[in-house]
Amino acid sequence: MSITGGLLFGLWLGCIWTVVSATIGAIALFLVARYTLANFLRQRGGLVINKMEAGFNENPLSYMLFLRLIPVFPFFFVNLVPALLRVRLKIYVIGTFFGIIPGSLVYTWLGDSFGAVVEMDSIIVSRIIFEPRFLFPIIGLATLALLPVVYKKLNSKVYTTS
Repeated sequence: MSITGGLLFGLWLGCIWTVVSATIGAIALFLVARYTLANFLRQRGGLVINKMEAGFNENPLSYMLFLRLIPVFPFFFVNLVPALLRVRLKIYVIGTFFGIIPGSLVYTWLGDSFGAVVEMDSIIVSRIIFEPRFLFPIIGLATLALLPVVYKKLNSKVYTTS
């Protein structure tokens, strides 16, 4: 949807619409999970949920930002888990809104760049990919894709040295 937002509305307006829409959708899922599924899933999770809740609630905004900025877990999962862990709605909204901005910006930029290609009347040559308008969003996308790998490498080094 972020790519489509960039294609339809351009970089900045597309990014704003994407972030606002994704945040509203995430809030809706969070509230549904909190008020319909949370008790059932908490009973099934038992001690695991209690341990996660204790750790998560030490600094919930940091955890929310981490989960949103580093795409280690699926978006759907990141919408549900905080509801189960009783994260306050305000913290959830702030973490979600600010945490999805970098990824939304990259994907929207990619859509905006694709829109520029579509608008061109001339034949697209292979050199076009090296123009900054096209190259930078691709580099951003590659960087986002590599963040989980970097996180896993850094995390494994922390555990092997301690």
